[in-house]
Amino acid sequence: MGLRATVIKKYEIEYGDTQGFNYGSDALVSLIYEFCDDYFVGDDGYGGNDTNAIWEVNKNEFAYMLNEVKEMSQEELDGILGRRHTNGGWEKEEVVRVLEGFLRETPETEDYVRIGWV
Repeated sequence: MGLRATVIKKYEIEYGDTQGFNYGSDALVSLIYEFCDDYFVGDDGYGGNDTNAIWEVNKNEFAYMLNEVKEMSQEELDGILGRRHTNGGWEKEEVVRVLEGFLRETPETEDYVRIGWV
C-alpha cells in the first residue's frame, strides 16, 4: 500500500448489455446479503441503497450465488427476496437470466462483478 493519496486521472466505465432488476435494487441486495461476504453496496445514509454507486461483488461468490438461485424453488427465492421489502415478485427465470448475464459480461481478468445503475 502506498503512503500518499493520488488522484486517479482515468476511470472508465463501459456498460454491458445485460439489464435487469429495474426498480429492484432491494432484490439484488437481498441475494448479495444472503450469499456473499466479499462485496460493497452503496448506502444512501438512510438505510436504503444508493443506485448511483457502483456495486462490487467477488466474482467467485457471485457465481456461487447464481448456482444457489438456480437450485432453489420459486418459493425459496420469494422468501429471500421478501426479507428486504422487495417491490413486487421476481420470477426465478428472470433473476437467473440477469445474474448469468452480469457474470458472463464481467471480464475474465476481473475479480469482482461490478454493477452500475443507469
